[in-house]
Amino acid sequence: MPFAGYAKVKVYQGVHTLFRRYLRIWQNEVSLSAQMNTDDEDEVKEFGDLLAVDEDLADSISSRLDIMKIIHQLPPKQYEVFILVVFKGLKYKQVAKLLHISVQAVSKNYRKALAFINKSLEK
Repeated sequence: MPFAGYAKVKVYQGVHTLFRRYLRIWQNEVSLSAQMNTDDEDEVKEFGDLLAVDEDLADSISSRLDIMKIIHQLPPKQYEVFILVVFKGLKYKQVAKLLHISVQAVSKNYRKALAFINKSLEK
């Protein structure tokens, strides 16, 4: 096999792998932002507004408190990343620079935090 053919295959594989990795990250972000957007407004709701339901006020307050308890149970690094990304609205790159960690570490901690919260809510 000539070198040019080998190099072409390796470059295409690398690009494909990179695309799939960013696609997974993008899908996670899109699913969260889709929950946060309304059909009529382009404004992003705050995380607390996601919890608002047409139920009784006491049930609404109870569910908000439950979610806040779950968020406070996160490990320190995941908690810090989650707060900066969700509540402060920072991008992964900004969080990485602020916490002196890599963007990949921010993404991993954020995904783990979301998985923990989802798992806790399912119980």
